[in-house]
Amino acid sequence: MTPRKAFRQGVLSNLGNPKMAIFYSSLLPQFVAPGSSPFAVMLVLGLVFVSMTLVWLSIYAAVVARAGHILRAAGQASLRCGHGHDSLGVRGASGNRSALTHLVARQAARPSE
Repeated sequence: MTPRKAFRQGVLSNLGNPKMAIFYSSLLPQFVAPGSSPFAVMLVLGLVFVSMTLVWLSIYAAVVARAGHILRAAGQASLRCGHGHDSLGVRGASGNRSALTHLVARQAARPSE
């Protein structure tokens, strides 16, 4: 997806989301001081909210991108070592089966009250 298309999709998604309009119209007016310009105060509060959201989502995107690079590198290293992608699934499934078998055996060995 091109950055322009992603931006357009995000704008349309946010404009079509009624929760944000409800949030702004119900929560922010309580912070407008009597006698001040409601439009100016609401605009500043909205910009603060947008700025905080931009910073948070930028940090989130950077962390997820970094994690993706690390996971892809680890996947390539396991392939070089001769381990397939499905080996963890097979080991995990057999471990779950072992644990379940052990739990059932313990329950069966417990004396009834």
